[in-house]
Amino acid sequence: MADRVPFRSDGKYMYCDADKMDFLIPNSFFTKSPKYAEDQGETIRVFGIFPVEFWFGNKSTIKTMNNPFYIIIKKSNTSIEKRILPGVGETECYVMSYVSGQQIMDSQIVIDSDDAVTFLKNFITAGKIPKTIPYSQAPVVWNKNQEVSGVNFGIRSEVEELILALMYRNKENMGEKFAVKYGSDLSTDEYSYAEASIRQVCQYASTFTSLTFEDMDSMITTSLNRNRNKGKETFTPVEDILKL
Repeated sequence: MADRVPFRSDGKYMYCDADKMDFLIPNSFFTKSPKYAEDQGETIRVFGIFPVEFWFGNKSTIKTMNNPFYIIIKKSNTSIEKRILPGVGETECYVMSYVSGQQIMDSQIVIDSDDAVTFLKNFITAGKIPKTIPYSQAPVVWNKNQEVSGVNFGIRSEVEELILALMYRNKENMGEKFAVKYGSDLSTDEYSYAEASIRQVCQYASTFTSLTFEDMDSMITTSLNRNRNKGKETFTPVEDILKL
C-alpha cells in the first residue's frame, strides 16, 4: 500500500491532509545571511526546503519538503521549539502547526525561474545544503528545481551529479568525498555527511587549488596540516598549468 500523502489541493489552495502537521523551519533561516525565510506578518516567505513532521493516527513521520524555490505559507499556531531533525539533531525551529483540512498556501505559485535556479545554485556551492536531505535525494531536489523553473543547463545529468557529489564530504575526513564512504559501505547513514563550499572543497582537496583562493593564511594552514598528517593530495590540472 502506498504511503498516504499529507497534502491535498483543490487547484487553488494546498491543505493539510494529515491528522496533524508541523512545519519545522530552522531559526537560522531567519537570522543567518543570506536569509532563507522572512516573516511577512500573516505569512512566511521561505525557501521551500525544510523539514515537515506529520501524523496519521499516532504514527509520526518527518520528511523534507521538496520545493526548491520560494513559497509563501499562511501562519498557524506558531511557536519556537527545539526539535530533533534528521541528520542535524536538536535544532531550534520556528514551528507552524496545522490540522486536517486547514489551508496552508496557494497551490498556484509564480516562480521567477532565474531567481529560483540561481538561489539553489548558491545554496549548494555555499555549502548550505539542508542536512535533512538524505544524500541519495540531492539530485532529485536539483532536478526538480530546474523542471519547475523551466531551465535546462544543457549538461549531462552525470556531470550535475558529479558537481553535487563534490559538495558532500566525509565529515571524518573532509579531503574525501562522502560518495567514497557511501559507495564502499551502503549501510552508511545517508545523513552522516558534512557540507562544504566550493572554497572549502579546494582547501581540503589539494594544496595547489587551495592557493588560488584569497584567504591565504587558512589555506596554507590546512595544506601544512595535510602534509604533517601525510594526507592524500588530490591531483588537479592546476599543477600542470603552473609548470608551463
